[in-house]
Amino acid sequence: MHILKDSLDTPSACIVEAINDEGVQPSDLKPSLFAAACIAEFEALHLPSPSIESEDGKLMRKARKQIEFVERIRNLHAAPVTIDVDKAVSMEMNFGRDVLRRTLFRLGIPDGEVSRGQLDSIEFVRNTRNDVAHGNRRERIIPGVFRAHQQKCEQFMNDLARLITTAVSQQYYRLPAVATP
Repeated sequence: MHILKDSLDTPSACIVEAINDEGVQPSDLKPSLFAAACIAEFEALHLPSPSIESEDGKLMRKARKQIEFVERIRNLHAAPVTIDVDKAVSMEMNFGRDVLRRTLFRLGIPDGEVSRGQLDSIEFVRNTRNDVAHGNRRERIIPGVFRAHQQKCEQFMNDLARLITTAVSQQYYRLPAVATP
């Protein structure tokens, strides 16, 4: 699965790098990509904050964190978007259907672009790898079955690289222009 993760990391990062290089304004960006730019702010909501006074009660700490969050979001709207590639395209250690779908969603790639068969193949390879690695699978994997799923995964990664390249060249990450009457 490491090969699949690396294959997705590179083209997926292409969208993020294009947005960062272009200096897209938050108002021009699809919500999913602006949300990707806000991942650090979302994470900060759940972490203890050193700036919050220790004598504050739970409700006061929560209110202060919410105000800090709003201030950070306002600051993000004041400048071109910068997305942290490592946060937006985090493939995590156990790459599978859910991680892939979340990453594509964050990048504004429509869910229908990935077929169920492609997702099933990725899950088959991931589950087989995990079963072998954790000692849960002792029987031999039929080489033809594994190879067929592996080939589907490789074809999917090639298709996905083309899709992401198209998404960058056609700026799928931007909101559609509003037509003026």
